[in-house]
Amino acid sequence: MKNLTSAVILLIHFCGPLAAYANPYLARAGETPITARVATCAITGGFIHLYAALDNGLFDKYGMKVEFVSIRGSGVALAALAADEIQFLYCAADATIPGMAAGSDAKLIAAPLLGLPWVLLARKDIKRPEELKGKSIAVTRPGDLTFRLARALLKKFNLTENDVRILTVGGTGQVEPFNAMRSGSPKPRWSRRRWMCADGAMVSA
Repeated sequence: MKNLTSAVILLIHFCGPLAAYANPYLARAGETPITARVATCAITGGFIHLYAALDNGLFDKYGMKVEFVSIRGSGVALAALAADEIQFLYCAADATIPGMAAGSDAKLIAAPLLGLPWVLLARKDIKRPEELKGKSIAVTRPGDLTFRLARALLKKFNLTENDVRILTVGGTGQVEPFNAMRSGSPKPRWSRRRWMCADGAMVSA
């Protein structure tokens, strides 16, 4: 009996402090969940972290009832955030920083993408960078990140915009450039590494 009592005392001594260090962000039993609207500013494979969290109920675990909406365009999305129509925005930094610099009421709190995880997707007949000559690279808008990456790629492989046309097709994500490539107007297009192309070849940038 004495040994059992000693064992119980030791158990309380060592396990008692664990309660104090329990995760304070987990939902407590019976606690009313916090509601929030979360938006993305584009349709892109680069936001797979958020999609995975939504699909697997990760927010529920932390006491949040999340409604997901998709808003095409960082400007509109930042305006919705400032108006409290959404409480959280998942968007690329290169798209949101110009708006924030212009006065949008927002704050960057995390960066899930490290570095530039981009590849160049091309049609099957393009195997090497030099085979881009006489063809086009689809990007969304002049001056955006895909546009700057396309120029950097051409420079890296000693190509010019006279050799390869940088074609702007509009949109706010990867859908429009991808559809342009599939339809045959431009040949290659930029995409984040997590996007999959059904019939294209990947050329590392």
